[in-house]
Amino acid sequence: MNGTTTTVENLTQALTLYLRTDEGKQSETLNDGPLRRSESVSEAHWHWLQGWTAKDGSAQGPSEEWAEVAATVVESWPTKDDSSTHRQVDRSLLHTLACEVTPSTQGFRENEDGVTSLQKLWIATNAWGAGTSDTRRPAATAKSLTTGTLNTLKHAARLILEGPDAFARAHKLHTQIRGFNEAYWTKFLWTLSLADNYTPQVQPLILDARLASTTWMIRGDGDWRDDRRRGDRYRSFCSTLTETANRLAKRGFDHIDSEKVEYLLFERHDDKSDFYHWLQRHLMHSLHTSEQGQR
Repeated sequence: MNGTTTTVENLTQALTLYLRTDEGKQSETLNDGPLRRSESVSEAHWHWLQGWTAKDGSAQGPSEEWAEVAATVVESWPTKDDSSTHRQVDRSLLHTLACEVTPSTQGFRENEDGVTSLQKLWIATNAWGAGTSDTRRPAATAKSLTTGTLNTLKHAARLILEGPDAFARAHKLHTQIRGFNEAYWTKFLWTLSLADNYTPQVQPLILDARLASTTWMIRGDGDWRDDRRRGDRYRSFCSTLTETANRLAKRGFDHIDSEKVEYLLFERHDDKSDFYHWLQRHLMHSLHTSEQGQR
């Protein structure tokens, strides 16, 4: 039995137990329909997209291919509760942009409109990921608005359309963009898959340190955090959560897809009623019981 199969079985069993508890029954993942995932974005934080002057007096900012898009993109987002200072970036916006990037089953559209939508999706994904808490992300995003990044985004879009066999290669592309790690890059891969025409059975998902630590805890060995094969780890992560969702469906949780499994692994509540803390308590109880049995 390989590590992935073991992880799927362990995760399916743990989530089944959790979702039947009072804590699990109150989770928003039990609601029908997709997760909303809405973030409030401060316009002021994103002034970097307009360009800036470096300490040496040189003008810095988006390259020519990005300049027009970057100058207007934040203003195109809907306002947050009629606020004059905050915009709203949610799943609906990301879905709309993703559909414009990949409008047909023939693949990525490379005409001017398609490229513009790809650029908008990149900026919107970073804003959604940053929310109002990550104040360094706007500057990092602005620095990424180069010709090289645009080519990398095009490459990623093509690979994601190929399905899970190409996930590892798509994941590795983030090393070509300065200042971008696995967490933000996999957010972008996930948003690409929101397009209506995306059909592969395995969906690219978000993988950050929090999700990796939870999955590693379930897996129970050190291979999961081996930095030498991060691309393969990402592909395995997406397959694991997809298969877990399929098994949960057979146990009566047919409204929980791989995205919702991912969110269950990610969410943290102040009262520690989330799956992560439940799992910690459950594992500690099992360990304690096992130790007592050996005495």
